[in-house]
Amino acid sequence: MRQPEHDPRLKIQEIADQVGYLTVQSFTKAFKMETGKTPGEYRAELLRVNA
Repeated sequence: MRQPEHDPRLKIQEIADQVGYLTVQSFTKAFKMETGKTPGEYRAELLRVNA
C-alpha cells in the first residue's frame, strides 16, 4: 500500500484516491487488513497521540 500524505484534514475518500483505490470501502478493507484498524480509528489514535 502506498503511503498517503499525513494531513488530518484530508477526507478518507481523498486518501483512497491518492493511493489508487476506486472506492472507500475497498481502501478501508485493505487498510484494516494491513493495520488492524479502520482509517478513522487510525486517524483518531494519531490525533490523540499528537495532541
